[in-house]
Amino acid sequence: VERGSGTLVNVASGGGRFGIVHESAYCAAKFALSGWSEVAAMDLADEPVEVKLIQPGKIDTEIWIPAEGELPGVPGPSASAEECALGIAEALETDGFEFMVPTELRDHVAMKNADLDGWIELMAAIGRDKLAGH
Repeated sequence: VERGSGTLVNVASGGGRFGIVHESAYCAAKFALSGWSEVAAMDLADEPVEVKLIQPGKIDTEIWIPAEGELPGVPGPSASAEECALGIAEALETDGFEFMVPTELRDHVAMKNADLDGWIELMAAIGRDKLAGH
């Protein structure tokens, strides 16, 4: 604000917009960062500072390799770290507040928002399958 311009970039997670089964602490932190970012954008709306919120999905890194005795990770495709970095760079050059990387994550958010009870049941079923080893 003092400089007269700037961009605040927060990288949260798709888990900041929809719950991920067996990841309550992770999602709580990402939901908090998402909410904080929204309010920062509101508070800075009349200032020369832009706020960007990046919500990456599953990124293909070693975090998804289960350790001994750990449950397998979240099902579904993943993006490379390079794809995520390109998405973040693109967001910096694009108008708007929130960016999903990959953009298909918006479909998950829309599905959750359209039928929260159904979303919870679907995620619970995925969690039961994970626990059963499927």
